[in-house]
Amino acid sequence: MKTWQAYAVVAVLVVAVGAAFFYKNLFAPPVATVEGETHQVSFICDDTSYFVAHFTAGSVLIDVDGEIVQQLPLTTSTSGAVYGDADWTLTLRGEGATVTRNFDNKSGNCHQPFNPNLAPYNWGD
Repeated sequence: MKTWQAYAVVAVLVVAVGAAFFYKNLFAPPVATVEGETHQVSFICDDTSYFVAHFTAGSVLIDVDGEIVQQLPLTTSTSGAVYGDADWTLTLRGEGATVTRNFDNKSGNCHQPFNPNLAPYNWGD
């Protein structure tokens, strides 16, 4: 292999690695910083929308594209964790969630995206 061919191969590899990092960061949604949060969970819905739920003591803050768009207080329920107000209800069951617009009674199902670092995919390790 000639020297110029070696340089060309190295240049192509550098460009490919740079493009991969750029692509990964380009499509990663921004996430808001919430003071006092205990944890956060990402959800993808059947209609391809997505949000991040930031859990705090007694409420959940809904983050879309890095901005908090809604805060829902914890309500009492025997059928799972339910957060809601007059307009919206977020019902959590297992790995999924149901988002309901109370003003027109429409709902959608959401799930957590695959993450090999979180249970159940890592078997609780």
